[in-house]
Amino acid sequence: MQDKGMKMAMQIPETLSCKMRNMAMLCAFFVVVIHCRPQFEVGTFAWWVKQLSEEGITRVAVPYFFTAAGFVAAVKFGYDGYKLLILKRVRTLLLPFAIWTSFFWLFVFVCSCFALRGINWEMLSSMGNPLVLAKRLGFWPMGFPVLSPLWYVRALFFLTLAFPLLRFCVKKFGLAWIVAMFALYVVRIVPLNVAGWDSLRAFAGFGLWPVEGLVYYSLGIWLCNNQGHLEQCKPLACAASLFAGIALAGIKVPFLASGFVVVAGVVRFLMVPFLLFGIWGFVLERRLPTWLVSCSFAIFLIHKFILHLLLHVWSAGNGLPQYFLMAVVAFSVSLAIAIAMHRFMPRISAILFGGR
Repeated sequence: MQDKGMKMAMQIPETLSCKMRNMAMLCAFFVVVIHCRPQFEVGTFAWWVKQLSEEGITRVAVPYFFTAAGFVAAVKFGYDGYKLLILKRVRTLLLPFAIWTSFFWLFVFVCSCFALRGINWEMLSSMGNPLVLAKRLGFWPMGFPVLSPLWYVRALFFLTLAFPLLRFCVKKFGLAWIVAMFALYVVRIVPLNVAGWDSLRAFAGFGLWPVEGLVYYSLGIWLCNNQGHLEQCKPLACAASLFAGIALAGIKVPFLASGFVVVAGVVRFLMVPFLLFGIWGFVLERRLPTWLVSCSFAIFLIHKFILHLLLHVWSAGNGLPQYFLMAVVAFSVSLAIAIAMHRFMPRISAILFGGR
């Protein structure tokens, strides 16, 4: 009876589950906006707006995904145990990673062959090297896979492997652990003239255990043990936090324009918690249609295919309307594909999207 009670206590409340799904869908759109990457002249109004969107408010997306993943992992760990948690993540993370990175390489290869009106032998020959193949497909401890968003999926799987250690650190040190990881991020982005430092920075940036992932994944574990904080989102406090985050995003832009990338990186990391708390406070708790909110991971995986095609026929650098319209189109097409696959190919989509 006690074990059953503990398991019931680890269930996610319905209103919180709805809010997490709604937030995930919003963050999926933010990821699409980030990857549109228009080229505006530095210092122009369009460039400022692009920086405030692409390097500002949308940057809460991946931190939120790490936080939500840490929260859910803590729930699953309490309910299923470590072994079953890892087995599930092999199916929901590792298998989709292997499938989608291979799909995208093949997709880019076919597109390049159409562009060249023949076989892209250079691309084929470069992939003949096992080391190059492993790096390009993302089976490497650092750097981006050929389908760049998959760095997050890879990192999330390895953070899950380290879950017992992270759970212990969060339980032992509490918020001090999260603050320590936060400080480590600042150290990571500082360029030092030390042998191997650049490789270490790359590993800690987009490698198996990215520092940003450690911060927010740990935060998710802490929030699972302190769920009362998720219910204490007063509208005034959330509005103030959102305003502070937007203000910090505005402060960051001049540093980017002046080439002070390290300072801009520190300000960016400071702004994310404010934006994350502020946006979270205004996300609806109301249950939205399942066919809609179940598609966030699918959009995350599909949208780069759509953007790759769009960028061949449509330049987002022509102006702000085109930039945001491209994001809306890429998001909408990805959503439509995800819905259609869930509806007409449920078994295949369950494999491709990890059961989501």
